[in-house]
Amino acid sequence: MIHTIQLYTNLSFEEKGSIESRFNKSIKEVMKDINNKKQGIKLSGINRACHYQVTVFVDVTKLLNRGNVYEEDYYEVKEKIDEAIEGLVGYSLELTLMRIDYRIDKYINSKAKRLILMHLYKKMIDKYGFKVKKGKKKYKTSVRYDSKSMQIIIYDKEQEREDNKKYCEDYEKNILRFEVKLLNKHLNYNKRKYNIEKELKYYFNEELQMKYMLSNIQKIVYR
Repeated sequence: MIHTIQLYTNLSFEEKGSIESRFNKSIKEVMKDINNKKQGIKLSGINRACHYQVTVFVDVTKLLNRGNVYEEDYYEVKEKIDEAIEGLVGYSLELTLMRIDYRIDKYINSKAKRLILMHLYKKMIDKYGFKVKKGKKKYKTSVRYDSKSMQIIIYDKEQEREDNKKYCEDYEKNILRFEVKLLNKHLNYNKRKYNIEKELKYYFNEELQMKYMLSNIQKIVYR
């Protein structure tokens, strides 16, 4: 299933100026107003040399207000993202995918069992491919592997909410979460090597999601 996604689009400085004139406030203030109205979507922006880049961060579980996310949910997710962009510029724009996080959630109602599993996972391999285990002491309730193109994280979701003093949704309680994060470098590789465009619809495919989860997670924790 999909957890979070990040996309971007580029505006000309003329388009940016038009938005600020229309709302009579800075573009960052306009985006802040939209963020306050849109659950699960956050817009941000930055000046580049030749354009203004708008980044869209989406927490799909918060957007849909449920834990389970299916392939057919793409259309609802895309519609809500388009609404946020249209609220900013007044019309829809093509968005380029720059990161997507896949996940598998396992319900384990015993906190002790989750702690035991995390203890065992911390003893697993220190390196898989180009992915290296990070922060053995820093991440007490999670296991994390990083490379320049991908990240793998295994953690107790309920404990993570508690540690960060954030509200834990019902679909996050008693959950041991396995995540595979595809970073921009990997998406660029897929486009170059396999001609997979950096569009959200191609990465919403459930078969592709499962392929990434099994080919990465099982190499670390095994069946």
